[in-house]
Amino acid sequence: MKLLIASILSLILISDNPLIIDFSKPSASENWKIINDGVMGGLSTGKVIQEDGYLNYTGIISFENNGGFSSFRSKYNQYQLEGFKTVEIEYALTGGDCSFTLETAYQFFEPYYAINLSETDGEWTRAAFDFSLFKQTVLGKQTGSYFNPNNLDDVIRIGFLKNDKKEGKFQMKIRKITFR
Repeated sequence: MKLLIASILSLILISDNPLIIDFSKPSASENWKIINDGVMGGLSTGKVIQEDGYLNYTGIISFENNGGFSSFRSKYNQYQLEGFKTVEIEYALTGGDCSFTLETAYQFFEPYYAINLSETDGEWTRAAFDFSLFKQTVLGKQTGSYFNPNNLDDVIRIGFLKNDKKEGKFQMKIRKITFR
């Protein structure tokens, strides 16, 4: 009984205290990395630079050699998301849309869940999403299924994925990710 009460209290406390990933602080991105389509032979590029007050993620998407994506992802098992209901992302984006992703498997060919972040013409915006709106995706194609928020404890990695089928330069400035 004590364990049950402690579990319920921990879920309440988690939900009331947001998890904030503040990219204005250089330490926030230390355990994140770039993964481009080069892992599959593609030629797209991506890099991150810490700027004053935000993280600057830039690159070039190339379809040459069957390429077409760049991503910026956390390390595995870095964040515990159980108990949260929404995610809010403060960003500015040019060069097409990007996705925010929730990964539940280590293999790239397994489904992941994504929500679209629209291009903002470089203007800062805040976008908030309920986890139930994240669409299941396999190898860049949506399946028609959605993420079950009751499975947040299955999320092993989060990230940003630029794979909107738009070739060319992109720039994404990221200030904060807030889980509530």
